[in-house]
Amino acid sequence: MWNNINTRKIALAGILLAISTISCYLAAWMPTSKAALIALASFVSGVVIIETGLRLGAAFTLGSVATAFIVMAGQPIFLIYAALFAPYGFVRACIEKLKSKPVQLLLKLAFFNAVFFLFLTLFETLVFNFEGIKKLLGMNDIDILLFIGGNIAFLLYDYVYTLAMRFYEARLAKFVNK
Repeated sequence: MWNNINTRKIALAGILLAISTISCYLAAWMPTSKAALIALASFVSGVVIIETGLRLGAAFTLGSVATAFIVMAGQPIFLIYAALFAPYGFVRACIEKLKSKPVQLLLKLAFFNAVFFLFLTLFETLVFNFEGIKKLLGMNDIDILLFIGGNIAFLLYDYVYTLAMRFYEARLAKFVNK
């Protein structure tokens, strides 16, 4: 059906970029399910990487951040998407080229914690509005709670991401490759 494999890859990436953009738009403007919607948008980048490779996957990631910037129109959730969820598919694919599972896990956690500490130090007032909790518990307590909770949530996200990519490869990829 496709005469040129590159045309097919670019067309597929464009369709998936539209799906990712719609998911980001809904995440920005719906009152609930923001995390689930930006996670869905990040799963799309994994599909692009599986189908087209890392090079087009990197371009897709940049495109998804650019379109998310437009449709999320200054919403704080954009910062989380752009720093963590959008690049995660690409970062994950690069990390998983390594053979050692413990090293993979450590590098994934290092990526998450680098983003976490970036937000904690630079963007705390934009994204996290915990002034009342900080006064109640003290800064160190809330930092520890956020750190532990964030790492647990990230490990759960990575597990669900893995399941989603396995499901795609086992059940859906055959329909895309026709």
